[in-house]
Amino acid sequence: MIRNITIDGIRAHTLSDKSVRCPNALDHDRQTRYGVKASTGMWITYREDTNGDISHYRSGRVLGCIDYCAPIDDPRFPSPGIAGDMISVLALADNHQHAYVRWVKPEDVTEVSEHPPAKLLAWITGPLPNAERVHQLAHYGTLSESYIDNVQHHVHAWDHGVSPCAWDAGVRKDETA
Repeated sequence: MIRNITIDGIRAHTLSDKSVRCPNALDHDRQTRYGVKASTGMWITYREDTNGDISHYRSGRVLGCIDYCAPIDDPRFPSPGIAGDMISVLALADNHQHAYVRWVKPEDVTEVSEHPPAKLLAWITGPLPNAERVHQLAHYGTLSESYIDNVQHHVHAWDHGVSPCAWDAGVRKDETA
């Protein structure tokens, strides 16, 4: 779908659902690299130039591809038009208290994922888990979107005195003595 965005105070531009090739990005879901595409609705991580420091990363959701943006003739803020692909992103602020729209160059995208990390964000922002268990999960390498569904499995194993791998292998604390 092509949308012509014309809102006071925002540069008029054309936004489409076209996928954009991101030459430096990793497809987080498929673990493939370089030349993957970002599409509307995907979750991306991108580098943002913050006062010359390009080591600052942000994450957000793709709103679409900016196909065209008219130039600005204002002498105070002149800007050439954009012809080509930029990505419009609903970006999450560092403090996670608000979001904003950013236009991102495809070469600045470092990761794409088909789905936002909703389960992990819900777990982090839900009831505060036991700090000892969180440290165990972190040490075990399971604080990620792909493992968060198994948190209760791991906690159950540790509550019975064995590691999750040992639990999966059928080892129980009372059987190890």
